[in-house]
Amino acid sequence: MFPSPPPFSRPPPLQIDGASPPMDWSDLPPELLHLISKKFYYISDLIHFRGVCKTWRASASVSHLPPQIPCFLTPPDPGTTNLHFHSLASGETHTVDVPICHDQTILGSSNGFLFTCHSANPDLSSQSWTPNRLSAFWRPGEMKWTKINNGSQRSCYNEGMYLTLLPISKILAVYDAAAKTLPDVVPPPPGEGPFSPPGALVYIVVSAGLVLRVLEHDDKYLPVHQCRFDIYRLDFGTGKEPPFWVKISNIGDQILFLNVFNGFSISASCFEGFKANSIYFLKEVDAGASYGSRYVLSRYDIEAGTAEMLPFPFVTGGMWFMRSLVACP
Repeated sequence: MFPSPPPFSRPPPLQIDGASPPMDWSDLPPELLHLISKKFYYISDLIHFRGVCKTWRASASVSHLPPQIPCFLTPPDPGTTNLHFHSLASGETHTVDVPICHDQTILGSSNGFLFTCHSANPDLSSQSWTPNRLSAFWRPGEMKWTKINNGSQRSCYNEGMYLTLLPISKILAVYDAAAKTLPDVVPPPPGEGPFSPPGALVYIVVSAGLVLRVLEHDDKYLPVHQCRFDIYRLDFGTGKEPPFWVKISNIGDQILFLNVFNGFSISASCFEGFKANSIYFLKEVDAGASYGSRYVLSRYDIEAGTAEMLPFPFVTGGMWFMRSLVACP
C-alpha cells in the first residue's frame, strides 16, 4: 500500500579501534537478528532490514509480523483517488493513488485490505442507521452466506460468535456461527434505549478476547474535553442464563481505536509512548456556519474520565488502518 522504499545498501563492516579483524554485519547470530526484527513497528523498517543481506532476510520472517501501530486513513480528496495514511507515532502522512476507489465508499479494512462498495455520494463519516438492513456472515469452508435480518454495520466476530447490534432498539444479537441457531438477545444496559441517551453512539469492540459495548456521549456542539464514555463487558455467566452487560472502568493495558461503526484494540505494552487504558476516537465538532462540521483526533483517558485533542492534519472523517504484508493471489 505504501511507496517502495529506496534501495538499501549493505553497511560496511564495523571497524572497532584496536580490534582486528573488523566485524561483518552478516555474522551476527541469527537468534539476535530475529529478536531485533520483532522490534520493528513500521513495515518499511522491516523491509529495509530484510534487504541488508541473505542472513538478515532469513532471520526476519514476514509471516509473523511484530505488532503494528495503526495509522489513520482518510477518504479520497474531491475529484481524486488519493488516499492519505497518517501515522500517529511519526506524524508522517503517506499519499497513495488508488484508482479503484473512484466513486467508492470505504466500508472498512482488515489485515491490510480495504472493503468498498459503489456509491455516488460516498460519506465515510456517516453515523446514521439504515432500517431493514440485511447483514450476513461467512466462514472459510462454508458454501454460502448466513443472512441476518435487521443487522447493522456495528458487528464483530469473536470465538465462533457473530455479534450484531440491532438498529433502533440497540439490542445485541449473538449468533452461534457454526450451529446457525436463533441468537441470544442481550438488552442494552439500564438507562440506554432507542433514543437515549440523546446523541449517544454505540460501538461493539473485541478487546483481549472480551466483547465490549462502548457508549460515547457525543454532540458536535460538545467540547472535546467534555466527552465521556461508558464501557460494558459482555458476561455469559454460567451459560444457563442469557448473557448480560457488566459496567467496567478499566481495560488494563489495552487501547481502543474506534472507527465509524466499530473498532479494535491493541496492547499498549507493545508500543512506547501510547497510553494504556485509553480510547482513540474521531470527534465531530461544529466549525461554524461557513464550514459546517469538521473532525478532530482525540484521546480519552478511561481512568481519569478526561479527553484531549491530538495533533492531526485533516478535518475530514476516516478510519483506522492496520498495515500488513499480505500476498495478493
